[in-house]
Amino acid sequence: MKWMTWRPMRIALGVVFLLLGFAGLVLPVLQGLLFLFVGIMLLAPDIPFFKRILDWLEVRFPKMAAHAKRWRWWPRKRT
Repeated sequence: MKWMTWRPMRIALGVVFLLLGFAGLVLPVLQGLLFLFVGIMLLAPDIPFFKRILDWLEVRFPKMAAHAKRWRWWPRKRT
């Protein structure tokens, strides 16, 4: 039951961060890539497209992914 309240908030926050990220790519004040990455991480458990992007980033940058997993920033794989 707890995940049912967290999921809509996580999706809403992910969309907000994605919008901030796209705005940050155009505006010099915001860090667009940082906001995009946070939005992708928030949406990855629920949206397969973002999960594939996160999997690709894990393969492309294994040291960064290992560091993120150590701090529990990386979403866990479902079995």
